[in-house]
Amino acid sequence: MRDEYISELLSAVAAEVQKKYCYMNEVHRLTKELGEGLSSDDKLVVQMVLEMRGKELEKVNGCDICIRRLVSSALEDIQKRLHGVLEGVVPSDAADEEEYAMWKQIADTVQATKRVWKQTVETDRILSRRLAGSDSYYS
Repeated sequence: MRDEYISELLSAVAAEVQKKYCYMNEVHRLTKELGEGLSSDDKLVVQMVLEMRGKELEKVNGCDICIRRLVSSALEDIQKRLHGVLEGVVPSDAADEEEYAMWKQIADTVQATKRVWKQTVETDRILSRRLAGSDSYYS
């Protein structure tokens, strides 16, 4: 019974983490596209891309909310393990190989999402400095 509960919970968390990763990839792609629009000084493209990027970021936020709800509804000992895996740490006390694989999948996706986020922020930083100079958010 407990193994089934953990499996269903991990499947739900994995699905949300994967959706978040996909949305973050789209945010990154749109951020690069924003740079292209800025380079060509196409205000219409820039406005459209900013709106699209905002919508994707809202979806990322929705995933974060769902993940937090899943974690908060979990049993206390599972919550601690979930907090760890959401930082990219795979628990060493999985019941079997299948459960371990699920924990690892979540951790790997979290790490991949963090890499995409870091790339997105760096691209955004370059664009902001190019556009706003010393008035940039990042200065």
